[in-house]
Amino acid sequence: MSSYFNKTRMDFMFHVYDKRTKECVYNCLTVDDLESKIVKNQIRFTDHEIERVMNDSHTIIDSSH
Repeated sequence: MSSYFNKTRMDFMFHVYDKRTKECVYNCLTVDDLESKIVKNQIRFTDHEIERVMNDSHTIIDSSH
């Protein structure tokens, strides 16, 4: 099994982009920050795209897969 599957919640950060403008509206959010903003309706899946970034390598992983 690859080390990718051994990551904890804190190993990931997220960038959030506006779908219309493609501008970054939030960057380096933790899982808890992301969940909180979704619950508060500050991030809406219809308006925003979320990209996962791994903390240790800063490699962007396409979240659409």
